[in-house]
Amino acid sequence: MKTYSVVQNSILDILKLKTTEISVTVDDSSITTKIIDRGILIYKIKEKNKYHPFINSLQINLYFLNRSAKINFKNKMGICTSSNQLRHFSLNP
Repeated sequence: MKTYSVVQNSILDILKLKTTEISVTVDDSSITTKIIDRGILIYKIKEKNKYHPFINSLQINLYFLNRSAKINFKNKMGICTSSNQLRHFSLNP
């Protein structure tokens, strides 16, 4: 039995304002690619899905963290700066 559910991560919502994001969405007919910088859409292209039926449902979000976002991420995730080890792990702020 397969279970499908949405994975939510509040840390990514916070970091989106300080990162550059490449978002790719694939459906049956098209592939949409977006470049978003600090919440502002910079570039968007929609192309025909040449890979259907091999790839027909996919979403990828790739983030580049600048210095400010890295510091925020370390603080939210509880990563110790001196030893780079986890003190605690929590996905909820």
